[in-house]
Amino acid sequence: MRKRPLLLVLMTCFALTLSGVFIHSKVYASSDFQNIQETYEKKQYQKSSLRVDLSQIDQHSIVVKGSKTSVQHVIHTYNLKPLDVSEALSKRNFHVLQVPESQNYQDVLQKLKTEADLQRVEPNYIRTSTAAPQDPYYEEQWQYNPLNMNEVWGMRGSHDTVIAVLDTGVNADHPDLKGKILPGYNFLDDTPDPSDDHGHGTHIAGLITANANNEGIIGVNPSAKILPLKVAGKEGNVSFSSSLDAIYYAIDQGVDVINMSYSSYQKMDSEREALYEAYRKGIVLVAAASNDDSSKPAYPASYRPVISVAATDEMDRPTSFSNYGDWIDLTAPGQNLVSTHYKGGYAYNDGTSFSSPLVAGVASLVKSHHPSWDPSEIEWAMQNTAETFTGVTWNLYEGFGIPDASLSINSQPYDSSADAADTYGDAYEMTSTDVSNRIGKPGDTDWYTFEVKEDGETTINIDQLDEHMDLVGVLVNEEGDHTIIDENGKGEQESYTFPAEAGEYHLQIFEYYNHWSSKSYKLNVTTPDREYGPAAQTFPDVKGTWAESYINYLVEEELMVGYPNGNFGFKDSITRASASVMIAKEMDLPLKESRFPDVSPDHWAAKYIGAMEEAGIFLGYDDGTFKPNRALSREEMASLVVRAYQLTGDKESDFTDVQKGTWSYEPISILVSNELVTGFPDGTFRPKKEINRAEFATLMARLLQNNK
Repeated sequence: MRKRPLLLVLMTCFALTLSGVFIHSKVYASSDFQNIQETYEKKQYQKSSLRVDLSQIDQHSIVVKGSKTSVQHVIHTYNLKPLDVSEALSKRNFHVLQVPESQNYQDVLQKLKTEADLQRVEPNYIRTSTAAPQDPYYEEQWQYNPLNMNEVWGMRGSHDTVIAVLDTGVNADHPDLKGKILPGYNFLDDTPDPSDDHGHGTHIAGLITANANNEGIIGVNPSAKILPLKVAGKEGNVSFSSSLDAIYYAIDQGVDVINMSYSSYQKMDSEREALYEAYRKGIVLVAAASNDDSSKPAYPASYRPVISVAATDEMDRPTSFSNYGDWIDLTAPGQNLVSTHYKGGYAYNDGTSFSSPLVAGVASLVKSHHPSWDPSEIEWAMQNTAETFTGVTWNLYEGFGIPDASLSINSQPYDSSADAADTYGDAYEMTSTDVSNRIGKPGDTDWYTFEVKEDGETTINIDQLDEHMDLVGVLVNEEGDHTIIDENGKGEQESYTFPAEAGEYHLQIFEYYNHWSSKSYKLNVTTPDREYGPAAQTFPDVKGTWAESYINYLVEEELMVGYPNGNFGFKDSITRASASVMIAKEMDLPLKESRFPDVSPDHWAAKYIGAMEEAGIFLGYDDGTFKPNRALSREEMASLVVRAYQLTGDKESDFTDVQKGTWSYEPISILVSNELVTGFPDGTFRPKKEINRAEFATLMARLLQNNK
């Protein structure tokens, strides 16, 4: 679906208008580029101008950020009452101001927003815990089977972790929590007593770290400690100011993980900034997705640096109550979970509130074994080992799925050697019009630089090859003016054409929802001088392999290129679009416009796909689509190559997994006859398996060399 475009002009402040196609702004220092990625929001997620619901406001108050002088000025000007704030907020210039009942809250809020000396002005919203109480029916902690915890018990890491639980407090005297609860803080009464008078927080603490004492229950990480930060009382409601206060307190205490099992549908810039500060200081952030069976993004779970956790049932399926949508990162059990009760004993509960601490517990286990890993690496390890009920990599209801605790702990470090530079100053210099790379872990970003040698029209195409990825581009000129390229949604190509002046440009690429993919994206930049010429590259991931000579041959023929860091992407899949381009180029087919509805005219491969269709070589699906970003299977490859080059042969395939009478039997047999494929050592061909770049390069090189 095409999103309505939006124009954003950034000078010394943000000004929004609803016109234009792309978002144009200015930055003044390279450090500002990180802020672009953190603050940019699509139109559908931007703040509404609707009036504030006063029933959702704590104590008729407003949170402001500013100097003491500026705050004193507005207190006297608008007759506001300052409420107590902790040292953590005070030293960061945050204040909570109560609006008298006799005044119109909305009017005061809008007037405060016009005060130039105040950096932040936001309603002090109330959030609710994301739990649904349940009578006890089960006696076992079934959640540990899908989490694969049986392989983890007794595996103690080298680092003792601390998890801050922002909740209703914790009963530190519960027998199963003895010795697990650190001195905390009560942000409601401004005291050091975070006792639980509700039960929600104690239930969460038990799920994370209940003692392994052969009594009661056991937590995900019995070696961890809990820092109880009481932000909610008997009603289970959390004010925005208390949440903000507790986040900064947790930062100052140097915790490893923060768990936030509460939510609302209002987002706050101050809270987002606090969470990014925590993230940059190495704290893993985990929050509940909420329980409204809604696709609306709930906060704090839907801020980019936070791991948003949805709930599953005992069949590993998404529950009927769990929220879903683009922001979901992981799932975890969230039904009939037994844990510690705040009055002693044990109780059962449902809700994403209790899915979140299970993920927080797994994150603390990974951190204990890999203390040098940053939050993005820990999140990647959990997501990379997770499995969805549906078997797909990511979906709206499950995110990446339920993490496998054992595999997460035993993960190898994320390999960034094939990544483009993450910073503006180290941007990869494009020496050809096409490069491929991947957003390989949460928070990953790629920077490129290219030169426009003469004034004229320049086109940038970003082709995202995985359907759950929504890539965003940021184009920056020499003056620091930048344009955000984000006209389309997940799995769709981004294309931007503009009248370029001669000079050097930088381009940043990141994923909007903080997701990642093992599949590459394709970047194409066409400047007035068109080609930079083929990149002279050597491929360290190819050298010495069985495919080296074939890959080098295709590179010399200018039919394939490598990644920005010099790697080839040996095991990456080939898409239908990429295969179309390679074969159409090699056969020198006349370019044609594509007639497929899912191949837009500005798609980087559109005319090559049209050429292949016109020649009758590469056809679409029964529904009329082409699916350009779908990976090519080995049997589809066989059919495509045989049809394109009109190959024949009389040798029959003897692969054990290719049965006579199936549609792919004949083309696979023809490839065998022409000595283009040999299959795997176990006698199989694996027709449904995605063909990788090395395999496709080998087949094409053999074919072309044989025909010379």
